[in-house]
Amino acid sequence: MRKEQRYRYEMFVRVRDFGASRTTLFPPASKAGQAFATVTSAVAAIDDHQKNHVVGQTEARRVKATTRAAVFDTMKTIALAARRVTRPERGESPFRVPRRRSVAREIATARAFIEEAEKRQDEFVSFGLPPTFIADLRTAVDDLQQAVAVRLSSKTVRRQALAGIDTELTRGFDAIRDLDVLVAIATRDDPTTFAAWTAARRIEGQGSTAGAAKPAPGAAVDAAAPDVDATGGAAAATAEAAPASADADALAKAS
Repeated sequence: MRKEQRYRYEMFVRVRDFGASRTTLFPPASKAGQAFATVTSAVAAIDDHQKNHVVGQTEARRVKATTRAAVFDTMKTIALAARRVTRPERGESPFRVPRRRSVAREIATARAFIEEAEKRQDEFVSFGLPPTFIADLRTAVDDLQQAVAVRLSSKTVRRQALAGIDTELTRGFDAIRDLDVLVAIATRDDPTTFAAWTAARRIEGQGSTAGAAKPAPGAAVDAAAPDVDATGGAAAATAEAAPASADADALAKAS
């Protein structure tokens, strides 16, 4: 899951829990209750997609850690023995380990090793390789081929998981935008609950809550009141200062 996806997912979880703890205020059959149900469904779907993404990553790492190493080590052992096995032969040795490593190149080289080693199996065994070394290498190469297929499949699974997460985030966000309005109206006389909603709705990593509703009407009026008082206080202070200034002017003229 990408970072921005994780931040939004965590917000979804908080919104889900906010609704689950307030079913009296937002009954399941109400529009708000249905919106909370959509968010809950989106969280569950995202959890499934994330599980598939993790499984895909694990399968991809498993290929690199075990199967590929086994094939390459066996090729190096065969190539070492081949220095003496092919010594009497003319021309270049067919048992050359590729310098540039890639899975496709290693599979192709290993299959060539198998084909050439079958012609010289007794000589290789005489240099200490087990009688089953060709069959063992063939099995390892087949396993590697299968592992590559699994890795490619895991990449597809991971891409699908990320796309699925994006889809669920879009679906859940649409419901949350409805909740921005529904919760603001339902809590217009309950600033404590509205504050809890604002905290749940916040997306971490952002300076402010993106797309969230403005504070409840009652809270907005209360917030505006200090400005009105401040303006009135300033006007009163000006009015009181005016007589004092006039008295000072009169005294100056008399003197």
